[in-house]
Amino acid sequence: MDLWDERFAYVDRPTEIEGYAVAIEEGRRLGMTGEDVVDHLATPWMTAADTVRLLAHIDGFLATGVLPNLAAAKIPAPRRSRRPW
Repeated sequence: MDLWDERFAYVDRPTEIEGYAVAIEEGRRLGMTGEDVVDHLATPWMTAADTVRLLAHIDGFLATGVLPNLAAAKIPAPRRSRRPW
């Protein structure tokens, strides 16, 4: 699975959802509020809507153990040369 798979938006990548889920689950265990969780997830490269979508993916994963887009992510992305020539 490609960590930087450009077929998926940042908030839809299974690797990001699983990674953030570990931190959010532990934060909640330690008493983080919903606002604290959103503050933790928010980044300069995500909109508020992206943050909400990521949190929905995380909550779904923590509730069901199923990562969204996992089946599609297992299919190798087309190889693209990054060479400028």
